[in-house]
Amino acid sequence: MGPDVECPRTDAMLDGAASAVERHVMQATGTHPAPCARFCEATAFGIEMRRLRGLLRDALPHVEASAEASHMTDGFRRQPENDFDRLANRIRAELHNAKVVRGGSDSDRPA
Repeated sequence: MGPDVECPRTDAMLDGAASAVERHVMQATGTHPAPCARFCEATAFGIEMRRLRGLLRDALPHVEASAEASHMTDGFRRQPENDFDRLANRIRAELHNAKVVRGGSDSDRPA
C-alpha cells in the first residue's frame, strides 16, 4: 500500500494515537502494525491478481488467433508447437489454476 492510503482498522487499533504523519512514517519504515497487511494489503493483492487475470482472459483470444495465423503461414503443416501455442497454453493453465485454487471462476468479481 502506498503511504497515502488510509487504514481505518489500524487507526482504530491504535485508538487514534498515530496521526496520519506518524502512520506514513511507520509505513515507510515497515513498522506499520500487522493488521494492515492482513486486511488492507491482502485485499489489494487479491484485487490486483483478479485484474491481471482479467487481462489474461482478454488477451487469450488474440494469442490464439495469432497462433492460428502463424500456422496459416506455414501452409497448415502445423508444427507441433510454436511460441504462440506455448503462450496460449501458459495463459490457459494460469486461468485454470486460478479457478482450481479459488474453487470456481473469478469472472463474476469486479476487476
